[in-house]
Amino acid sequence: MQKFKQYTTKHLALAHRDDPSCSASRWRSADLDPVPKADKKWEWYHIGGFWIAEGFSAAQIQTSSAAVALGLNSGLALAAYAIGNLIAAVPCSGMGYIGSKYSINFPVVARASFGMWGSFLAIIVRLVTGPIWYGIQSYLGGLAIQVMIQAIWPSFITWHEDALPASADITASALLGFAIFWLVSLPFLYIRPPKLRWLFIAKIVTMPFLWMALFTWALTASDGFGPLLSIPSRPQNGMSTGYLFCYAITASISGVNCMELVNLTIPRRALLIYCIAFTVNMPDITRYAHDLRSSTLAQAIGLPVCLTMSKSIPRRVIPWQQNT
Repeated sequence: MQKFKQYTTKHLALAHRDDPSCSASRWRSADLDPVPKADKKWEWYHIGGFWIAEGFSAAQIQTSSAAVALGLNSGLALAAYAIGNLIAAVPCSGMGYIGSKYSINFPVVARASFGMWGSFLAIIVRLVTGPIWYGIQSYLGGLAIQVMIQAIWPSFITWHEDALPASADITASALLGFAIFWLVSLPFLYIRPPKLRWLFIAKIVTMPFLWMALFTWALTASDGFGPLLSIPSRPQNGMSTGYLFCYAITASISGVNCMELVNLTIPRRALLIYCIAFTVNMPDITRYAHDLRSSTLAQAIGLPVCLTMSKSIPRRVIPWQQNT
């Protein structure tokens, strides 16, 4: 036990800042202390880039396609998602404001609500959902890797197709794609948060162009907009239009995707998180913001705009698939 304690102290425990005005304590470390002013280098466009990175992602596209595939009119679905994003922007901006103003992160903010010891519960809950979400993102990225490999070698789709039983609910090619994506993305987890702003700059430059390319492809594949907004709502599974509209609002807030679109069949699955998670841990990002007002406005505008815009791609494709 003594050797284990020495190992964790040397390799895992965070050192205290060299600040003579603060005494050493279990409640503070280099990551828990307020960010020094010299390290607050994030500008408003870094915060906006964060929501560009989050908005234009496969998970958001899946979430936004759910209500349309379940039979909700495309225009109503977009309106519902816009309402949900506006609702989510309020707590996200509020928590981001706290992090930016006081330069503290989520574990410290949680102490105000849960107390010093009770905050450990909130931290553990967030800690457990993190790997789950990373696994979901890796699975989606693995599917993209699988498609790219199939585009180069079409026979990859049948690669060791009988290696795994049907109960595994994943093919060998998809599992290999998952492993490749996980190995490629793993080094990025070692980038410390202050340095992530450069990654968001790269997202600002690349993602809008990729979004335009996908949106243009969707329009080309479906010969223009066509009767996009005139396609009536056709609720499935005994749902009403009002129920689907409210479902789309809550799905937009929570990021829950209750379906997997495979030939528009609807096996129920829970894919967690998104906006609702960021309502609690936005201080982890905004504590590095240089200017309080501009970073808060960038988040209040960037979240609903970017996330709503990203939902226009499946909103265009799904109605076309339903009518072909």
